[in-house]
Amino acid sequence: MNHDFTGYHLLPIGELTALYCAVAGNLANLHEESAMVFSTERRAKVEGFVRSQETSVAGREREADFHALESTTTLFELRGEISALQEELATLKLLLGVKHAGTEILSDN
Repeated sequence: MNHDFTGYHLLPIGELTALYCAVAGNLANLHEESAMVFSTERRAKVEGFVRSQETSVAGREREADFHALESTTTLFELRGEISALQEELATLKLLLGVKHAGTEILSDN
């Protein structure tokens, strides 16, 4: 995904508002997806630990980590996407004149 905000300052308030809503929705979806992947990762680690034939705790933990590797890497990717969208929202808030969460969007009316 390419996150380029360079043209945002040229958009009218209505388009910025619509864009803000779309980005916020995408961010919410990614948070939900991240929670589901985290749950899958935790389950895979526990199963990997329990089923491990290793005799040491460290060995069992390594095997559990390996067992959950796909979920772990997906979580890193999701965290990156979430961070990028948070930056996009921050840029949109700045352009909309929002000082902090809960502040109404200022308009030219």
